[in-house]
Amino acid sequence: MSPVTTPSTLDWRAYWRAHGTSWRRLFELHAAIVNRLITVVFVMTACSICGDQPCRNPSFCRACRDTDRRKARGEPPRYIEPSRWHGPSDRIPGNWREMSIEALIAHFDRARRREGAPQPAVEALMYSLRERGTKALEEAAIKRRLADLSDLQVIEVGNRLQKLKPEIARAWYATEVETLFQARLKR
Repeated sequence: MSPVTTPSTLDWRAYWRAHGTSWRRLFELHAAIVNRLITVVFVMTACSICGDQPCRNPSFCRACRDTDRRKARGEPPRYIEPSRWHGPSDRIPGNWREMSIEALIAHFDRARRREGAPQPAVEALMYSLRERGTKALEEAAIKRRLADLSDLQVIEVGNRLQKLKPEIARAWYATEVETLFQARLKR
């Protein structure tokens, strides 16, 4: 019995030459397949609720899809009882008439600080600190933004400042981050 051998590369080249396939035709076929895949992927990843690509608010769109399915099945909508809309610390305390104005302000500051500042305020603070360094901590706007941050957000800002890439800005040293934390405590 004779051994089985695979055809050499030259035999395949002769086959393609004989059937008229050129590199240009192979490239055009490849480009057509890639374009089709890109079209399919982009069409499939667009959110059916908001239409964005990718979805900007997945949890909201998921809740909307859930509501639409429930409505299509004829089920009643889900409601959250009004008593659960706010946490207890956000409410006016029962003894607010006996509290000093400072104690009342501290009460609401604790609730706000627990949630922290909105992300655009954090990014504005990051930009200022990245551009002007610890000198920015003396500015009134920076002090206000820093006071609005939650404790976790301040730690996040400190970590981000230490991990800055050289092409963006100089990374902060631990002593500079400590200055940031001290400025936060002074407020």
